[in-house]
Amino acid sequence: MKEGIYQCEPAEDGVFTWINQAGAEILGYSSPEEVVGTRVKDVYVNPDDRKELVEKLGKEGIWRDFTSYCKRKNGERFISERTCNLVRDENGKSIRIEGVFRDITER
Repeated sequence: MKEGIYQCEPAEDGVFTWINQAGAEILGYSSPEEVVGTRVKDVYVNPDDRKELVEKLGKEGIWRDFTSYCKRKNGERFISERTCNLVRDENGKSIRIEGVFRDITER
């Protein structure tokens, strides 16, 4: 099973800043370069899922096995399971979210 690994800005409207090849392919892109700069919330079927994730990470710092409906570049829906953590600088300021995700639609 492919696992996408990514980094993104910690805001609700944050964009992908890095993603591996497997992650790009899961999202329906041919290369990571196509994904970098796109808004993370645009991959969620329900954008409130992104808001919920950002809020929980702000409070707890990590969220394991978060499941949500996502969509590929072509609009095809899939079920995503992810584990994310919030990275902070030495002053406690949120600087990025790092995560691992997979398509679990066939489970």
